[in-house]
Amino acid sequence: MEPILILDDHAAILGCIGDMLRFENYSVLEASTGLQAIEISRKCGPLSLFVTDVSLRDGSGIDIALTLVALCPELPVLVISGNPMD
Repeated sequence: MEPILILDDHAAILGCIGDMLRFENYSVLEASTGLQAIEISRKCGPLSLFVTDVSLRDGSGIDIALTLVALCPELPVLVISGNPMD
């Protein structure tokens, strides 16, 4: 099974999502910055899913997702947010 990469700059949320996916027997990689997510994706090979927070301290999760999709056009992306939308 190809791993799922999760990007969130809040350690508790990152850990919670990772733990839930591992409990369901998924292989999980975690990143707390956009740069870290890009480096992990380059090193690990194919991913089955990229999950990212929309708003990060160091930028936009959407921008990181676009970068990863440019590297792997078939990559599914799930964008999440812990903030209420207006």
